Amino acid sequence: LLSRRQRQLCIRDRCELEVALEDLDGVEAVYPSASNFLLVRFVDAARVFTALRDRGIILRDQSRQPTLENCIRITVGTKDENERLLTELEEILKEAA
Repeated sequence: LLSRRQRQLCIRDRCELEVALEDLDGVEAVYPSASNFLLVRFVDAARVFTALRDRGIILRDQSRQPTLENCIRITVGTKDENERLLTELEEILKEAA
């Protein structure tokens, strides 16, 4: 079980990641979550998923699920992991613009 401090850090990291993702061009929506992952709808989830996978970042493509077209499930990681995800994602989305 997580300590109270660990839970607070997880919530903080999830909130910071959510806000950062919402600010990216190419992100259509970040859905509210009470868990350790975020569901994110992209303009082109297939391209984002493949590009991140090719860079060693593993995600869950949810596009085949009913009503989740262009959605990817992103697990909230450590601060360093989240920063790497955002850096890679910014590059990928800039290339698409």
